[in-house]
Amino acid sequence: GATAAATMKFKVTVVSVAGLSSSTHYVAVACGAANKFKTAALKGANVEFNETFTCAGAAAGDTLSIEVMTAKKFGADKAVASYTLSLKTMQRYERDKEKRVALDNSGCKLALVVTPLDFGTVPPAEKPTVTQMLPPMPPEDEVNEQYRRLMETLGMGKDFANPTQVQQEAMKTMSVANKWAMICAHAKGQKQQRGKVDETVAYWKSKVSADGGGGELTVADAKRLQLLLAGKPLHWLEAFCDGGLQGLLRVLDMSSRRATVYSLRQSAVDGGHGHHHHHDAAAA
Repeated sequence: GATAAATMKFKVTVVSVAGLSSSTHYVAVACGAANKFKTAALKGANVEFNETFTCAGAAAGDTLSIEVMTAKKFGADKAVASYTLSLKTMQRYERDKEKRVALDNSGCKLALVVTPLDFGTVPPAEKPTVTQMLPPMPPEDEVNEQYRRLMETLGMGKDFANPTQVQQEAMKTMSVANKWAMICAHAKGQKQQRGKVDETVAYWKSKVSADGGGGELTVADAKRLQLLLAGKPLHWLEAFCDGGLQGLLRVLDMSSRRATVYSLRQSAVDGGHGHHHHHDAAAA
């Protein structure tokens, strides 16, 4: 009897087998007790089978096993090569989308197409909901390389004594789809920020440089810059410090001098008013 968990249903198409001896072969497909199938027996070293079987009532713990058999006239048929595919792995495939699978066992190459029809409840972690809106994902090693660069950009890993180890852990534990989602989100954020002039390094450098007619910061400016310096990735800070830092220090220095002069003037105006008059009168 099928239990509640045993709801997996999928199609398996045995496309072809290459690298056989030239005798007659067929492919046996099995999954759980209920699903056992055989293709027609065909002769040749490279055979196109193109036969589709539907497996139903399989549990996530089951394994899809495929054997390439030599059809013998006398005696038992002999397995030339056998392959297994875990249904847990297959739960990651998208429903109603054909997934090509190439398996190789000691030179005997099997081409399959697996089409999930119903995989019951897919664990949420395995199904990134963002994928639908993201641009098409490049190959896995390209994603990993972009992810590594992103981590460096954000200044992660620079603080660790052994960045590779930490990054490798992150690489291992995070799924490729999630890494890709992160890369895309960052790129989108960068794009939106590029539209905002007051977030560019050039804007702030000219703000604080004497040549750029800058050298004046309002209180609002200072607060905005403080937020940017705290929240921007490492490369932004490095670019700003290269030239902008001197300007900023100069502006702050000028501001504090102005404040000092202003407070001296204030105290002179408030405190020493009558005193001055007395002097003038004496002089006259």
